[in-house]
Amino acid sequence: MIFSTNAAARRRKTIWSVAAAILTLSAFSPVSAQVLNIIGGHPAQAGDAIASSTVLIVGELAPATAGGKPQQYICTGSLLAADIVVTAAHCVAEDINNPVNAANMRLVFGLAVTPTTTTLPPLRTPTGYVYNPGWQGAVNGAESGADTHDIAILHFDGGLPAGYAPATLLPAGDSITAGMNVTLAGYGVDNGVKDTGAGTLRIVNNVPVEQTLGRTEVVMNQTGGVGSCSGDSGGPAFLNVNGQELLWGVTSRGDKTCAQVGIYTRISPYMNFINSAEQTLRSQDGSLQFASAKSQSGLETQRLAALRALAVAPKADAFAE
Repeated sequence: MIFSTNAAARRRKTIWSVAAAILTLSAFSPVSAQVLNIIGGHPAQAGDAIASSTVLIVGELAPATAGGKPQQYICTGSLLAADIVVTAAHCVAEDINNPVNAANMRLVFGLAVTPTTTTLPPLRTPTGYVYNPGWQGAVNGAESGADTHDIAILHFDGGLPAGYAPATLLPAGDSITAGMNVTLAGYGVDNGVKDTGAGTLRIVNNVPVEQTLGRTEVVMNQTGGVGSCSGDSGGPAFLNVNGQELLWGVTSRGDKTCAQVGIYTRISPYMNFINSAEQTLRSQDGSLQFASAKSQSGLETQRLAALRALAVAPKADAFAE
């Protein structure tokens, strides 16, 4: 199967009605929401190594028009440390002009949040985030090509709930190549046509790698009925090495019905960015609250620019290995 970067792409984030319950019980007004979900997988079980390092992300988008209602969405993320989550850049900023306010996000530590959920699992509120400076989102069609830099780092306080631990990364020198089979996980839908099943963490094994894309991305072959979909955005991709699942990728985007391809951002090319972002976010001591560009004051805009300058390599070297 030959993949064209000009094919219609669907981000692995989804608007999701159940998200209203999370933000409502977290002192937010109810709104609507959306995400991408694992196709052909099985529900994660308590104690699974993958489940212990994977979290649900719920956020609130600013209204698209004046006087409109905000929308809630869900994504997935992976623990890199006891206070750090890696996810997709589009989960925190649809594009560079529309960042989400960190105060309007929640990290949910649980296997499932569904319409029948009555007691929410542990929650954490991000203190701030940094997305890679190479990320442009939908601006000028930037997300349709290769090397979209769709990766971001979130920081949170409060520690990890019992049973959670950071994922183990695949060594930087190990490659992901065509023909390999990998493991994916996420809270997205399990039907790409009906958009149903979001909110449950699912895991799918033996998803074939189709090809690499540019320097930093990998294309999965989903024609066999397994892969990622809406709500899985930002979620993990693992390679099993001697019985251990090692984290190597972040869910980015795919085809409209989730039946052909899923595209993942490799983590290893961005370790300089990740390490710098972690250091910068921790040094902010909870003062970072990113609002949408429409509501940012000049000072907030300058602070965002300064943070990004501190946290990442120059734009031309956004994915230095």
